[in-house]
Amino acid sequence: MDKSNHSNGQIGRIAAPTHEAFTKNYMMHNTPVILTGIATKWRAFSEWTPDYLKSIAGDSVITAHFNENANFHEWYVRPDERIDRKMKLAELLDALVGDPPDPRFYMTEHELRLVSPELLNDIDLSDYLDYGNPDVKPFEPLLFLGRDTCMPMHFHGHTEAFLCQLYGAKKITLYSPDQYSLLYARPWYRPSPLFSEVDGRQIHAGHPDYERFPKLKRARPLEFILQPGEILFIPVHWWHLTSVQGFQVSVTHFWRAKRRCWHFPTPGIQVLAREALLKSRKRINKLRTRLKHSAS
Repeated sequence: MDKSNHSNGQIGRIAAPTHEAFTKNYMMHNTPVILTGIATKWRAFSEWTPDYLKSIAGDSVITAHFNENANFHEWYVRPDERIDRKMKLAELLDALVGDPPDPRFYMTEHELRLVSPELLNDIDLSDYLDYGNPDVKPFEPLLFLGRDTCMPMHFHGHTEAFLCQLYGAKKITLYSPDQYSLLYARPWYRPSPLFSEVDGRQIHAGHPDYERFPKLKRARPLEFILQPGEILFIPVHWWHLTSVQGFQVSVTHFWRAKRRCWHFPTPGIQVLAREALLKSRKRINKLRTRLKHSAS
C-alpha cells in the first residue's frame, strides 16, 4: 500500500484499492491520494475524444462559462459579472479544439446525465460510491470541458470528491485545511466564500503576488501532475488549484462528507455560519413574499 504523506510534500498513488482500504486509510484520515488502475478500464478513458463526444451528444444544449480574457478566477469570484452561454455541445467542442482554438469557454460542473445518459455507461465508480446508500448521498457525476483552463483555488464546504482525469494532464496544487489562515479565503458572508482571493494562475506560472499576499509564502503545497486515467481523492476542506495546457476532459463525483471529517474551527465554523445565513435569507424572502401577497 502506498500511503500519502502530505507532511513532506508527497502524495501517494495506490492501484485500485478495495472500498474498505480506501475508506479506512484515506477518507477517514482526510488524506488525499491518487487512485490508479480504475479509470483506465473505462470506455470514457479510451474513447472520449472530441469526435466521439460530438457523435454521442453533439446536439445536447449545455451551459458554458464565458470570459473574454479566459480568466475564470474572475468569473468565479465576481458573480455579478458572470457570463454564461447556451450552446450545443458540438459548438463548444469545435471552439475548444478548432484552429485556432478558443479558450474563452469553460464548461464546469455540468450534469453528465443531462449531456447524455448514454455517457453515464462509460464510467464506473460503483466499487467506491454506493448510490443507493442514503448515508453516503453521492451526487450525479459532473462533466468538465475546457482548454488552457485554470480552476481557481477553492475548497469544498460539505463534500468529498473524486476528480477523474480522462483527457489532458492536469497540474494540481493542494493545501491542507490547517493552512486556511495563509490562503486568503474570501469572507464567509460574501459571494463565492469557498474561493481564495489569490489568483491561481499566478501560482501555477511561478510568480505569486507575495507583496499583496505575504502569508502565502508560508503555505506548504502538494504539487503534482494528474495524468489521464488517474483519479484524485480530494478530501473535504482541502484547498485545490488545477490547470491544464491544451484540451481537457474530466469528470468529478461528489458525496457528502461525514461531519467527523470536517475541520474546526476553520473552515467548518465558517461553512456552518454561511449555511445559517443563507437559510435566514430564504426565510426573510418567503416572509416578504407572503406579506406582499397579503397586502395585495
